Amino acid sequence: MQSNFSSKILLLGIPIYIITILIGYFIFGSNIIAFSWILWHFLVLLFFFVGAYYTFNILKSSPYRTFIKNLFFINLILKLIILTLTYFYFKSEIGIPMLSHNDPVFYHDGGLKIAQEFRHLNFNVAAMFPNSGFSDLGGIVYYGLIYLIFGDSVFIAGIINILFMTSAIILTFKIITHIHSEPVAKLAAIIMSFIPIFNLYVGVHLKEIIFIWLIVKATHLIITGFYKGLKFQN
Repeated sequence: MQSNFSSKILLLGIPIYIITILIGYFIFGSNIIAFSWILWHFLVLLFFFVGAYYTFNILKSSPYRTFIKNLFFINLILKLIILTLTYFYFKSEIGIPMLSHNDPVFYHDGGLKIAQEFRHLNFNVAAMFPNSGFSDLGGIVYYGLIYLIFGDSVFIAGIINILFMTSAIILTFKIITHIHSEPVAKLAAIIMSFIPIFNLYVGVHLKEIIFIWLIVKATHLIITGFYKGLKFQN
């Protein structure tokens, strides 16, 4: 009963999106974004809702460990495909395999500089970037360490992002199994797996992926600690 209800919720977003666009055209007319972008967004959201719907129906009865294993491979394959597409799209359109906005280029160039300095045993990151904020330093150190260990490859950095995002989704599933029920945890993990922005972030060279993982990992450690403590007391 609960699984069927959850599946219907997944498909509810499609008519809501269509109604929202129609209302937008009625109110704003030609001032709304181009139809080609609306169509593209609709296809992305259609993939999200339909993909999550069918994946949930296929995996909702899987045992705990089997579900985690399937969740890992689904995310790995899906995000690797999206990473490959975005990598070559950005490279062909703007000449570099990432968004041309300030942040991705800053993290990439800063990461290259940090990797080079670390190779020469210079670890004074604050002196290298005196005008950068604390969170920005975290982003460039993250990519700098990847370049230092794996070489100056944007694609490999994207694969590392995939592993962190996939880990965050699996940890989210485990957290919800502690505080709610396994069917709800499965639904949440599958929705999170297909959320467009999470899939896009693995290939745009930002710091959000590692920050999401750090927050989810910290939450998982806290929840697991409380859960084990309560079981011990009982």
